[in-house]
Amino acid sequence: MDEGLFKKYSSQIQKRGALKKEIIITIEEKTGILLRDEDLIIFKNQIQITASSVVTQKLFQKNISSVLEEKGYILKR
Repeated sequence: MDEGLFKKYSSQIQKRGALKKEIIITIEEKTGILLRDEDLIIFKNQIQITASSVVTQKLFQKNISSVLEEKGYILKR
């Protein structure tokens, strides 16, 4: 495999991982609810939460939509 191609995708994977961690930390700071990496799906500027229904309901009670909108993201249901 071409090493340049591998480095390119490795860099993209690291950037997405850092972005996910930043969003998870922001959600935890604003709501007090800790999510795992597997609980978020990010596609462009849309975020989908795949956590349990109880966790998702608690996030909506704490107005997670406005928190994500402050960061420039849209919550996809």
